[in-house]
Amino acid sequence: MKIIRTDALNEFERIGLIHYTKIQVGHSPQMLRGRLRLFQEQLFFELEDRPLQETSFTQFQPSTFYDTIEKIQREEWQSLTNSGEDINLLYALQFSFPVHLNGNIQDDYIIDSGALQRPLTEMVDESTTAAIQLFYFPNELTEEECQQRLEAARQFFFQIHGGTSTTHILKTNQTLEVIA
Repeated sequence: MKIIRTDALNEFERIGLIHYTKIQVGHSPQMLRGRLRLFQEQLFFELEDRPLQETSFTQFQPSTFYDTIEKIQREEWQSLTNSGEDINLLYALQFSFPVHLNGNIQDDYIIDSGALQRPLTEMVDESTTAAIQLFYFPNELTEEECQQRLEAARQFFFQIHGGTSTTHILKTNQTLEVIA
């Protein structure tokens, strides 16, 4: 699989990527379910008296991430699906920027102007053994902050799913090959 980063997403100088292999996706442990609910409720209370258009989330409009934030603002809690989808949503809420998890790593993955319109999680279920996860880092984060967040996410994902993983930072017009 090739991951191709185009220059269509200039608002993101760096996109973090974690490539997971030999993982086991299943039911979310209680700790993950509790954290996910906590982050949704915290976000709801932070946004309770503010129009979403007056927040930093507008930089991600339109996107499926922005749509998710709108739902949480309306107290429409995101339901638990599986450990892969749940941890991915937790990262997006915790970091306050889009995070995508894709379990179909057979086809080339192109990061272009339509990337933010993709679902936050694609083709991840109990049969998933390999995946890529993309972190759309805001430009105000330093390279070191990006690396720290990738590493923290990688370690937490490993605690729940096992397997192996590698991290990368993609810059404009970069192509990366990952082996499924």
